[in-house]
Amino acid sequence: MDIMSVRIRFIGSVGKQKTTIHTQVAKCLGDTEREKEYRQRALNYRHLFDPKTGFMREKDIDGNFTEPFDPLAWGGPYCEANAWQTSFAVQHDIEGLAQLHGGTDKLLKKLDELFAEKADYRVGAYGFTIHEMAEAVNIELGQCAINNQPSFHIPFIFAAFGQPEKTDYWVEKICRELFSYKADGFPGDEDNGSMAAWYIFAMLGLYPFCPGKAEYIRSKMLVKSAKVCNKTWDSANFPLRIPHQRILSY
Repeated sequence: MDIMSVRIRFIGSVGKQKTTIHTQVAKCLGDTEREKEYRQRALNYRHLFDPKTGFMREKDIDGNFTEPFDPLAWGGPYCEANAWQTSFAVQHDIEGLAQLHGGTDKLLKKLDELFAEKADYRVGAYGFTIHEMAEAVNIELGQCAINNQPSFHIPFIFAAFGQPEKTDYWVEKICRELFSYKADGFPGDEDNGSMAAWYIFAMLGLYPFCPGKAEYIRSKMLVKSAKVCNKTWDSANFPLRIPHQRILSY
């Protein structure tokens, strides 16, 4: 099977099963053993969740959470982020993350706390301030460091669990206040097109929440008019979770 065939089958496969890109590619290639292995590995995040603090945490060789713990500290087990941003990075099993928190309401409460938290940081294992830390403080979104990839999906978690008004509020605030046509019109490192792509998806109200799942999260459309697949686009005509095939066929 060639790469193009894999791509076509992958894009066309919609499912709510716990998944990653690697799992879906293995499935398309008919590698059932590797698919099973990847599905199991995709759930290993559960072993890092600390129910007492509500964060993903580092463990030592004996399986104990390392101390001391500071959710504002960057580096170490957290790449270009701290515990606040990385603890929500379970796009492939966001329902499972809610279960670990004790239910959807508690997960969303933790998400509200992320946005309400003071915009601050500790240099942590980095030992010095990297530009992502400074940018995260400058944008003043609590601990939602939308200036860097680990936070890209965070505002859309609300809509994924039936609170689109909060997603709409934060996404519009970010787009209106942190992006512009000027030379400094990005809230952080543009990074090979990722920041611009985030902005385009956000303005359309169509966000690819999880790589490996052929669906999008709907938000408020922020442009006057747009076309998707050569058809007039209005995100209000779609459910909160939009299957990829629905976009192709509407």
